[in-house]
Amino acid sequence: MKTTKMKLLTKLILLSFAVSLVTLGWKSDVQTGGGKRLYKPNEVGEFTVFNINNVRIPLDNKGVIADVDPGDGIGAGGTFANIVFLFSGGFYLSGQDGSTLWGNGVLSASRIEDYQPGPVGSNQNDSKNKVYVVRVQDRAFGDSWQEWKDAVSIGADFYDGDGDGVYNPTDLNGNGSWDANEDRPDLIGDWTAWCVYNDGIPAALKRFTAVPPKGIEIHQTVFGFASKGVVGNMMFVRYRLINKGTKADKFTNVYFSAAVDPDLGDPNDDLVGCDTTLSAGYVYNDADDPTYGSAPPAFLMDFFQGPIVYKNGYSFTDVDGDGVYTEGVDTPLKTAYNVGGRVKGIKEFKGAYNLPLTSFTQYMQSHPTHGDPNTHLELRNYMIGGHGKNGDSLYVSKWTFGNGATLGADTSKIPAH
Repeated sequence: MKTTKMKLLTKLILLSFAVSLVTLGWKSDVQTGGGKRLYKPNEVGEFTVFNINNVRIPLDNKGVIADVDPGDGIGAGGTFANIVFLFSGGFYLSGQDGSTLWGNGVLSASRIEDYQPGPVGSNQNDSKNKVYVVRVQDRAFGDSWQEWKDAVSIGADFYDGDGDGVYNPTDLNGNGSWDANEDRPDLIGDWTAWCVYNDGIPAALKRFTAVPPKGIEIHQTVFGFASKGVVGNMMFVRYRLINKGTKADKFTNVYFSAAVDPDLGDPNDDLVGCDTTLSAGYVYNDADDPTYGSAPPAFLMDFFQGPIVYKNGYSFTDVDGDGVYTEGVDTPLKTAYNVGGRVKGIKEFKGAYNLPLTSFTQYMQSHPTHGDPNTHLELRNYMIGGHGKNGDSLYVSKWTFGNGATLGADTSKIPAH
């Protein structure tokens, strides 16, 4: 479980990963082809399948990654070279509503599924609340581009070529192909899937029964590239987290964690660690794997682009002393980036930086002190790093597998819950 902490208070927006990407990457001698293969997945609205080159990962419309049976005859599980490497994936959130701590998330392996399809306040069974898929080979202005209108109506992004603020994919130039002055879906890479879900599951039906819905809405974009090399074996996940303000105008001390239950071939010989310079967690084998053989792959999960944060003295110098960054007045020390893909480009935020990985934690399902979190308090202890679920300090730093002398804090000084 990898965590990044949001240090700024926000109003209406809890956390925005505008293109904050979680990258799943593999490097292996195991190959089943030469790359550049984009398969058409089985799409039935509630489910879809990321299926590019050697990687196949099913998804649903409420945040579950891998642990989804899409009904295609292959079944659940994320596979590389037709062998399972990922049992389940998702995320955790934790923060404060005033003085009250809360936590929720999606990780089916820990029996935590706190989100339902659709925007906050919508009927989860509305036919619009599904997974929308567009591909680079789809006909311009064709069915998938027209269907994206429904996605936009519930929050999806689009490229506004004509600048009128309305998504209307029309061939204005009458040439049968897309031009820069025409609207198009938010197609990133060669394949893009988008959905929206919210934390409206009643508290009584959650694992953390003390945490009611908080009015949090998540827009999830998954994409990939049918290319040769390492990028062709990556899946990118963009999360946009929105506080709709139905329960509180703002939440504070918010943590977001990408969470996975990997099964790298044989799950009994997996090893884990983190690379703070890459903001990445990883899973690997240090010898032959009974399933993958003599060349098992490694599974890397990377915070490719963290949330945008302004910090006086670090990302900017507050010349006018008002506590906020003002373009043209204050001095920028760093620049944050929001990557929108080949069409929308890259947006720069002078005076800000992209928040990196801030902790890494591993827990085991039935371990007495380091097992699945049973309460939102136990979840919080895992997310801040360096603690068992009961709040005891287990390590010399906030990194489960790291050198405290070089990586940071004595966790006995990090408040537990």
